[in-house]
Amino acid sequence: DGYYIVRVEASDEESNPEQRSLRSSAMSEPILVDNHPPRLEALKVRKRRVLGRVVDALGPIARIQMSIDAGPWRDVFPVDSVFDGAEERFDVPLGAISVGSRIIAVRALDASGNQANREITVKIGK
Repeated sequence: DGYYIVRVEASDEESNPEQRSLRSSAMSEPILVDNHPPRLEALKVRKRRVLGRVVDALGPIARIQMSIDAGPWRDVFPVDSVFDGAEERFDVPLGAISVGSRIIAVRALDASGNQANREITVKIGK
């Protein structure tokens, strides 16, 4: 992982005499290669709110989603309302959810499409 510069060389030496052959090369702008998923940290439920933090070593966080009891995934926005950093905090109300044991799943994607998943089981009281 990291930033790389690609050098491309082209030549027609194999199909032309030496005095007529041409050669050229070019360098790319730095390219980010990121194969590591972000980390979901400090995931917890407090006062019927799901709290946590997503951290990525190289790139910005692009998306956070949450599911309750294997239900549909819903988008979650960071506390500052903008996905613009390598660390994003979230604080989401659970809404109308019945009491009992519940599985809260969270997934996060970075700008390179790498995904992290984490789930916790919590008891929801009245």
